[in-house]
Amino acid sequence: LGGDRYVAVLDNSASLIRFRLEIAPDGTPRSASAFEAITVAERHDYEDVAPRLGGVPAVFLCEEETPAIRVFRLDGGAADGTIPLPAVARSRRVNRGPESLALDPDGAHLWTANEEALVPDGSPAAAGVGTVVRLMRLPLRAGSPPLQVAYRVDPPHDFVPVFAGPTLSGVVALVALGHGRLLVLERSGGPGLPPFESRLYTVDTSAAADVSGIGSDLA
Repeated sequence: LGGDRYVAVLDNSASLIRFRLEIAPDGTPRSASAFEAITVAERHDYEDVAPRLGGVPAVFLCEEETPAIRVFRLDGGAADGTIPLPAVARSRRVNRGPESLALDPDGAHLWTANEEALVPDGSPAAAGVGTVVRLMRLPLRAGSPPLQVAYRVDPPHDFVPVFAGPTLSGVVALVALGHGRLLVLERSGGPGLPPFESRLYTVDTSAAADVSGIGSDLA
């Protein structure tokens, strides 16, 4: 939120936590303090948060139920609008919708992505097989163009099976670096040891094809 002020959103709740975080020059967290709970007007399966710049202090929250990106004021938690997602995003798989949200440094765009492939786009991740998702750039100002880019997620990691259950691999967090560049955090999981693996990639979308007009078979 600026300086040492931060906000976090709680999964499957209507709660934000505003707090102070002291960070060392090398990025190491030193201390957290001054925790304050904020109840927003609607409860959803929220997954990520980004600040709104200018105007009344507010945040963008992405949730994968509807799915949607919703805006809430920090003073009292009142709803303050929504940011439309492309219609194709509604075809997300259960609990594999928009998991990530990032504000571009230009302040004119938000970035998000579905965690695993939308139903019409292709298959979800499986043992030895990755999945294709849409990195979506959403305009916050008139004249800022939207963008959708196909992104191939790695297959689930190798693990020693311990119990029965599904494997997964998807995009769970984004950081917008500006000029079409992103940090993309992939997470895979499986019913064994090790149970999770995280992978961090730098991605440049500046020369990527816009797939907004492709409604199916994206993979």
